Amino acid sequence: MENTDLPDIIYHYCSPEAFFSIISNKNIWLSSCLQMNDHTEGKWFLSIFDTALKQLELNQDNSQQIQILKDYFNKYFRVPYIASFSENADLLSQWRGYAQDGQGVAIGFNTKSLGLDRTASYSETKPNFFLELGKVKYIEKDSAKKIENLKGLIKVYAENEASGKKESQLKQFASWIYLQSLIHKNDAFKEEDEWRIVHVPTILENKLNNTLEFKDSIGNLEHRVGGGKITSYFEFPYHRVEEIKPIAEIILGPRNKFNDFELNSFLKQKNCGHISPKKSAATYQ
Repeated sequence: MENTDLPDIIYHYCSPEAFFSIISNKNIWLSSCLQMNDHTEGKWFLSIFDTALKQLELNQDNSQQIQILKDYFNKYFRVPYIASFSENADLLSQWRGYAQDGQGVAIGFNTKSLGLDRTASYSETKPNFFLELGKVKYIEKDSAKKIENLKGLIKVYAENEASGKKESQLKQFASWIYLQSLIHKNDAFKEEDEWRIVHVPTILENKLNNTLEFKDSIGNLEHRVGGGKITSYFEFPYHRVEEIKPIAEIILGPRNKFNDFELNSFLKQKNCGHISPKKSAATYQ
């Protein structure tokens, strides 16, 4: 997949409470993918991959390699942690789905301040992948072109492994498939124009003292409760380039109840006094 130009600003839609926390603590929560609003999160691309496997007519020689691929994939799986953004500053579906039914806020982040100023090159396998900013790609589940492309890749990797030309190629391919699953979504969500920060730490269980150990992690694993669920997350400090102001815009949702004086005094206290909040143009009550 080719890189896509990084927009100057990306918008994070959130509740009033999340907005208060983000501005106060100067970090964004990268939340467990296991608790995302979209119940197919991470599974959409994998279902297409599974279709490609089933459609592929495998001979006796490479059927064993396909099983090895499946085993590698199962071993590679790690819980991903994600923060979602949109290129759109004022989208009704975003207000309704991610900003407390329009009562929340869209925070416009200057992408250069995030310190992730190159887009993720998901076309290459990255065994040490753990933190990237990339654009989500939208595909239909029955995408014939995508299925055929995957079938071709599967055959190449299976044949290489069987011939011994490229040792461990299947393992690398399995990790590539996993990463692809994190940045592909159902075509029904394409109006979101989503970008996301993806963090994939290695979390190990220390059975000796019943604790967790982290590798390639950006910090400590935290937890919060919301909507009756416990969700794990990592804190990502968004002001990573000192000379650039991280918050570029603040858009208030169509049903937002913030008082102008209280909001502006809060922003000035938190070194965001340069921002003049705008009201959503969406007509939603």
